[in-house]
Amino acid sequence: PKKPVFAKIEYILLPDYNSTGTVKTLILNELRNADEICWVCRTEQEIKDFIADLILNDLLLIEKRLENIQKEQIKKYTPAREKDKSLMELCKKHLETGGVVSGLNLNAEQTVLMRNYQFFTAKPIAFILNVPEGENNQNCQPPAGYLCIPICISLEEELSLLDETDRHKFNAEM
Repeated sequence: PKKPVFAKIEYILLPDYNSTGTVKTLILNELRNADEICWVCRTEQEIKDFIADLILNDLLLIEKRLENIQKEQIKKYTPAREKDKSLMELCKKHLETGGVVSGLNLNAEQTVLMRNYQFFTAKPIAFILNVPEGENNQNCQPPAGYLCIPICISLEEELSLLDETDRHKFNAEM
């Protein structure tokens, strides 16, 4: 009989993203290897700034790839590299207008080519917006394809400290 292989989920708690310098670089390196990103933030502006950073890093990746394609095409022209170049230019154009790679409508061939790259904005992202108690911010508007969940983390922490019966009573009253 074949040995079963179970799914594995790893969570990595990263330091404050608003750091600068080498800390931010280390965080981005960890995020590049992630399959999805779940990010807890305090304001919608932090969401916009985070996405802007991801877009900027994707644009840097595209610029570097376009330079490499150009060098490789000079040595030996291949139609595959030309398709790769057109895909990179499509992504670049979309990112420069503030879009995210996950929002692109790609054909089957482009989708296969896209698997070679680890674009930040192509990853599924869930934003957990930490709102103050009593304030329910349902107007959180992340870019298309991303999820934003407003939650009062301090209230959730208080609920987790309740014993089982008190927690059930509280939930029943809600």
